[in-house]
Amino acid sequence: EHFELPELANLFDEFSRISAVEGELIITFPDVSYVAEESILGGRDFVADENKIGQKGVPKGLSVLNYVVSGWGHKIIVTAPLISEMLEQHGFRVDWQARNKTNALIIAIKK
Repeated sequence: EHFELPELANLFDEFSRISAVEGELIITFPDVSYVAEESILGGRDFVADENKIGQKGVPKGLSVLNYVVSGWGHKIIVTAPLISEMLEQHGFRVDWQARNKTNALIIAIKK
């Protein structure tokens, strides 16, 4: 989330270039899906509450989703399906993935 999408694609190209066949790549990152689900569908905004980022007159869910994109130095928002698809396009197969609330973990193997 600290890279623009073209930079992320270049990073995955480099991972592919330097990885041996059957080499393992482990990636962990914040998955915005959980934040969105909790903020919009669940009516809960733990991120805004914990970081005191809400604005008067703005629904908390909207505040936190905008902050996730622009705060903490983020340039993009990513999800496990997006990262998995990018890895596949860059010569990896996703071997395992998990999500624990706001964090995702993907283990990919170089084809």
